[in-house]
Amino acid sequence: MNKQLLSVLAFVALSLSASAQCNSADYDWAGQTFGVSPNPVIGENFAPGLQGVPYSDVLYVRTPTTAADIDPTYPAFITINTIHLDAVFYGIVSAVDTTWADLSGLGLSIACNNNGENPDPCLFGAGAGYCGDIAGTPNQTGVFPVKIAVTANLLLLGDVPYEFTGFTLDFSGNSVSEGVTFSDVVKVSPNPANEFTLVTFPMGSNEQAEVSVYNTMGQLVFSEKTMTTPGANTYRLNTSNLPVGNYVARLVSGKNVAEKLIQVQH
Repeated sequence: MNKQLLSVLAFVALSLSASAQCNSADYDWAGQTFGVSPNPVIGENFAPGLQGVPYSDVLYVRTPTTAADIDPTYPAFITINTIHLDAVFYGIVSAVDTTWADLSGLGLSIACNNNGENPDPCLFGAGAGYCGDIAGTPNQTGVFPVKIAVTANLLLLGDVPYEFTGFTLDFSGNSVSEGVTFSDVVKVSPNPANEFTLVTFPMGSNEQAEVSVYNTMGQLVFSEKTMTTPGANTYRLNTSNLPVGNYVARLVSGKNVAEKLIQVQH
């Protein structure tokens, strides 16, 4: 085994994730005490998809411990007991207003995972990490605004509803060649990455894909060929042993090519 291959194996391991349920441990919060991923505030959003092609993406949540973490108008002593994810809505936008409907109208649903803490999988505790799988087969084309409705149970105040907005679901094409490029449908998150990052993208059939990682000098540090499956594909890219810096992940499947910048921070 040559030195280059040894260094590659030490730096990067890439594997296909076949989990049927999201795992909150798959997201590296890098010291954040609360947050959501994707986070539209910093330009992140759900991965684009294709009408008629099975779709999935994961909503990761790091729940806060006080109401002031979400809304600074609350006193700091108002702590959070639980947060319930009530529903995910998509918007039907007209010239007059936006009508909100349950995600099932798009052919999708969300399956929460609270790590087995409560029989209701969408009931989350405070100060911990959770997730939810958004999956299904999109039955419409377009770009849809998305909001997430939750109910926080607060000390002294009881149940308080709250909505997180700014998300979108982009199903603006029927295939990669019809209005959606391959780069558009490839998502890398978290980015910046600490221990690892997840590379997700949809495919329409069983195809061979090649994943390559380059450093800023243009030197290849990793390359692997793997088979993809119809629908959503997720790869876990281990970045724990990569030196801090920028890298380019290149994903090639047939004539489709996507390149994504990955920042590694420890």
